[in-house]
Amino acid sequence: RLRPMSDREKRTGTVPAASASTERKEVVVARKTAGGRQAKMTFKFDEVLGSFSSQEDVFSATLQPLVPQVLAGFEATAFAYGQTGTGKTYTMEGQPGSEEARGLMPRAAAAVLDALAKGKYTEFHV
Repeated sequence: RLRPMSDREKRTGTVPAASASTERKEVVVARKTAGGRQAKMTFKFDEVLGSFSSQEDVFSATLQPLVPQVLAGFEATAFAYGQTGTGKTYTMEGQPGSEEARGLMPRAAAAVLDALAKGKYTEFHV
């Protein structure tokens, strides 16, 4: 997931260093070489979410498919990695009090509790 540009970055005319294609599932990183030329590197992924992806999009693509597996007894881990300021905390925790901006962890907890409330999982061990 690429984060959106901040207001400060927009005001100062910062050019994004990376762009995402959700259709091609790739991220293109552009950098200047020593000679002043621009070099582009393309990286392919299983899933790519652009800067306009919602928290719901991220949850649907990542953790939602794992909920039934967790309820079947398998372990799952959600791991956010990246440079400072790239949106890890926002993605994982979201904004408290905002349904639309809830992060992955509150969404995953709610999905597990909702599934348990449906009665399919009446026998459990802690």
